[in-house]
Amino acid sequence: MKTRTGGITGIIFLIMVSCWFLSPGLSANNQAKDAKAYQMAYNLILEEKWQEAANAFNEFIRSYSGSAYVDDARFWQCYCKEKMEHPLEGVFKCYQDFIKAYPTSRWVDDATSHLISIGHKLSKSGKPGYMDIVQSIYQDQEDDIKLAALYALEDLGDEQALDRVLKFYDNSRSTRLRSKIIQVLEDFESPRAFAKIKEIALKDPDPKLRRKAIEVIEDSENREAIDVLKKIIKMDPDIKVKRAAVEALEDFEAPDVIPILSEIVLKESDEELVKAALDTLEDIESKEVIPVLQKVLKQPRSIKIKKAALDALEDRDDPSVLPILRDIALKGNDIELQRAAIDVIGDFESNESLKVLKEILKSTDIFQLQKAALNAVEDHDNEEEVKKVFYDTALNSPKEKLAKAAVYFLVDIVEDDNDSRLLMEIYKKSRFLSVRKAVIYGLEDFDGPEAVKALVQILESEKDLELRRAVINTLGDTEHDDAVPILLDAALKEKNMKIRKAAVSALEDIGTPKAQAALMKIIEKEKK
Repeated sequence: MKTRTGGITGIIFLIMVSCWFLSPGLSANNQAKDAKAYQMAYNLILEEKWQEAANAFNEFIRSYSGSAYVDDARFWQCYCKEKMEHPLEGVFKCYQDFIKAYPTSRWVDDATSHLISIGHKLSKSGKPGYMDIVQSIYQDQEDDIKLAALYALEDLGDEQALDRVLKFYDNSRSTRLRSKIIQVLEDFESPRAFAKIKEIALKDPDPKLRRKAIEVIEDSENREAIDVLKKIIKMDPDIKVKRAAVEALEDFEAPDVIPILSEIVLKESDEELVKAALDTLEDIESKEVIPVLQKVLKQPRSIKIKKAALDALEDRDDPSVLPILRDIALKGNDIELQRAAIDVIGDFESNESLKVLKEILKSTDIFQLQKAALNAVEDHDNEEEVKKVFYDTALNSPKEKLAKAAVYFLVDIVEDDNDSRLLMEIYKKSRFLSVRKAVIYGLEDFDGPEAVKALVQILESEKDLELRRAVINTLGDTEHDDAVPILLDAALKEKNMKIRKAAVSALEDIGTPKAQAALMKIIEKEKK
């Protein structure tokens, strides 16, 4: 595009844009509010009222920030600044920011022309740094032409085309262009193409290009890929390149990479690199991984690294790690890491793991860990053993908060069988008010008749007013007609006024015709 001193200037250009905007597809009748507002602002451009136009486009952007015309408005803001002879540096930056923010806008070519023109002016005024930017723009435009030719060569896909692509890479000095060439080389099914990718990954002085080559190697099915990646991990001085190679190994899940990954996780100081190696080890199904992870957990490593090692241990059925996990859970000094260890213990779903979880429940005073242990127990396959753990904890734990939590875990197990017997035993024997209240609220999750039956049993023998009121509220939550006679009787005969009011509210919650009839009986009795 030819450089223009004023960019897209003159009345001819403005008339062209006006014709475009007022085309039949954008007739006034069909324009939305934002289109109409844009047209009003643009009319000021046609009238060359630059300050008014600038103000109008500022207001348009504030009012219609989601409009499809925002990029147009941004372009005209810059144009107005240029016409009002704002300092050239500010106008240059305005166009530069526009191009960066809206790279696909139809105004980018025009903004680029303005940028080049202003860049030349600034350079001539003794500011040579702007010419570097202009030259960069020219280079990008040249690169785009070359890329188009490059993709055309790729479509040919023969050895002659490959020769040209390889030569193109060697002769190019543009990192952007070279990166695209690497991407093109991926599509050539030729040993020579892979050899070039390998050479770039191992020897190119630019770490960005080495990482790009590693991406291609990761996606390849070449038998050399693993060896190349291992070489990079050993030799490359750049940590980011090493990490890219480690992450690339994850897709191969090959046991023969365990030694080099082990060396990283046990000796490397860069945490991101160690974390990448642990993530890759996690996907390798080999018993050789377990001793490595055990060593990491015993090392004075950061919590982040130890957590990654625990994640890598998940789903591995090797009971030899249970003692280490137990020690982390009971003797660690970070709650999140201790909880993570407990979660992994739960994943074993074995008698040995259940034994460890029971020990944790009894040994620690930290409720977060106790609850994590209960949660891990819940996932165990042996339902009867799980019930025993929850029942024993709810009834015999000296820690009230833990006993209460165990009740809710037990409810999740026994509600499927609609069997409330264990809960009723806990209610009768527990010394904690909050535990008995948890039983009452837990019964709401049972089928209506079973829940009502159990709640009535409690109501008949319970003297504590707070618990009686909790029973009444829960009877209402069952929304079952079997509860209506009990609630009606409570509303009419209970001595405590709070319980009577609670019974009325519970009948309202049930809301069935039978409950409504009971409410009418209460009203009729009050009239008498």
